[in-house]
Amino acid sequence: MILHLLRDATRREHEQLEARIDLLGRGWSLSFYRLLLQKFYGFYSVVEPPLFGRPEWQQLGFDIEPRRKTELLRRDLGHLGLEAGQIEALPRPENAPPLSSFPSLLGCAYVLEGATLGGQVITRHLRREIGIEPEQGGAFFASYGALVGPMWREFVALLDTFPVSVDEQSALVESARATFAALDDWLGDIL
Repeated sequence: MILHLLRDATRREHEQLEARIDLLGRGWSLSFYRLLLQKFYGFYSVVEPPLFGRPEWQQLGFDIEPRRKTELLRRDLGHLGLEAGQIEALPRPENAPPLSSFPSLLGCAYVLEGATLGGQVITRHLRREIGIEPEQGGAFFASYGALVGPMWREFVALLDTFPVSVDEQSALVESARATFAALDDWLGDIL
């Protein structure tokens, strides 16, 4: 199964990013939260257009629209006081993961979709630490809400049924690793 391959092959990068971010082990403030969302906005606004703009999603009958997070981040930042122009002027990373093939898109999507699972824990933490609710600035981490499990299983089913060659498996894994590394690098200056 592709899921097991991806988990095993990216374990080191995943654990390194989680240890560095340590979102549950740090003290939260509204200013840190705002800065974190600004960084995520910069990353997602660069990665999502090529990731979700490919026709293969539709050809596979996979509804990608509800998986977009840039608009959630834009809305959250608006709740936190940023104007539309300020949001659009936020810095963007220059070393986004390369997304040249559909298997590489799947590798990147694996990282971003997997993050929604941890987002549910962070949503509860946000509520306790700084009083942020999903509908008042916490939509990004809440993402799919009660549907996070079914949305993840739907994505995993796509991964497991998508026919990939050995070369394409390599592209999948390398893209997932590159996505973890790009996130780690991009978030590094605020952690």
